[in-house]
Amino acid sequence: ILLCVCMILTGLCVFAVLVSMITESFQMMMADISMGRTRTMLPESQHTLILGWNKTTPLLILQIAYLRLQWRELNRPWARRLLPWRRVQPSTSVAKAPVVVMTNLRTKREVEDQVVKLLAEHGIPNRYFQVGKDVVIRVGDPASPIDLERVAAHRASAIILQMTAKDKKAVKDR
Repeated sequence: ILLCVCMILTGLCVFAVLVSMITESFQMMMADISMGRTRTMLPESQHTLILGWNKTTPLLILQIAYLRLQWRELNRPWARRLLPWRRVQPSTSVAKAPVVVMTNLRTKREVEDQVVKLLAEHGIPNRYFQVGKDVVIRVGDPASPIDLERVAAHRASAIILQMTAKDKKAVKDR
């Protein structure tokens, strides 16, 4: 009986250690996702990729939001929603595709807050352009091939490069 009790207690301890390891790795993965640093590849394709962050990046995102708003407003009447052949095609792939922003200068939270504030100030409805769905923020080095693969740069329909002060200094030093 003593041997049985020892085996049961040992099994429970091993099980508890395994569950705690799985829980900790899951929590770390969720923390990385919330901070914009995922180790997995982005499942997007045909998206617009913005590499880098400077003072004009929020304005660029705002212009893309206006472009998307205009396209969705054109397709808003019930006849165009119900009859696909009557829908207006987007003028460019940027109007339809999600936007992925990758920067290593700011945190995901800072970028999201700035974009949400700018969209709200300019009256862009949240149902047309949502941060987290239509604008995805990732933290990573735009010059790193590994980070570029994580944001699926090879499957992007458009790539926009935003020069930073660090880039300007590197060009000046040449």
